[in-house]
This record gives sequence, C-alpha cells and structure tokens, in this order.
Amino acid sequence: MWGAKKNYKIIARAKDYTNLPQNAVIVSDTIIKQSSDQVKRMLKGTIEALQFIQTNKKESIEILASYAKTNRDMATSMFESYFPAYSRDGTMTDEALQAAIDEALTRAKVDKKVPISQVANRTLLLEAQRELGLKQN
Repeated sequence: MWGAKKNYKIIARAKDYTNLPQNAVIVSDTIIKQSSDQVKRMLKGTIEALQFIQTNKKESIEILASYAKTNRDMATSMFESYFPAYSRDGTMTDEALQAAIDEALTRAKVDKKVPISQVANRTLLLEAQRELGLKQN
C-alpha cells in the first residue's frame, strides 16, 4: 500500500499473525428476541455482500475506492490486505471467535475468560445460511 510506494519493506502482515475476523455482527439478546426477523434479514444481506466481494473483485475494489475516497491502486492494496479475513458465508471459526472475544476483553482491561457459549448464538446465522441455500437442514 502506501508504504510499498515509499519503498518501505513489509516485515509482517497482520493476517499472518492473528485470526481476528474482518467482519462481525453483534446484537443484544433483547434485539434477537424482539426483532429476530430483522436480524436474520441483516445477516442474509451481510452474507450476500460477502459473496459479492468473493465473486466480483473488480467491482468491489471500485466500491472500496469510492467509499474510502482513494485511488484504485490504494483500494486494490487495501482489498488484497482485507480479503483473506472475510468469511464466504458469515461463518466464523470457534478459534477466530474466541480470539475476537479475548481481544475485546484485553482492550476493556477485563482479566477473565469468557467462553463462546456465553456470548455467541449462531442459530439465526444458520437459518439465514439455510434460507440462502448455503447449508443443509
């Protein structure tokens, strides 16, 4: 990206050292109970956007360039940097989810272990994936 144009040497890439996701959807239990259909529609839209990114690289880069108010070369570099971290279908591995939880706890200076089961519910994600034909019943 910018550093490469200035002849800086890349010594590390975040994707090689961390398993944190580039995207996530977070909602409260109250919202899930009160508006589960809305949450599922939003999940389906997110999954469709992720699939668009996977299959329409050139168009995705153009959208990124416009959104980030940058040129195509910079947007291409940004895209190639982010792309490996994007899920194809909204799924996040347990390892990546636990890493995200641990990172949030570290940033909040909370010194305790929080299990995935305490903060994650993939029921609506699985329903959205099934409705989009990505998962079998």
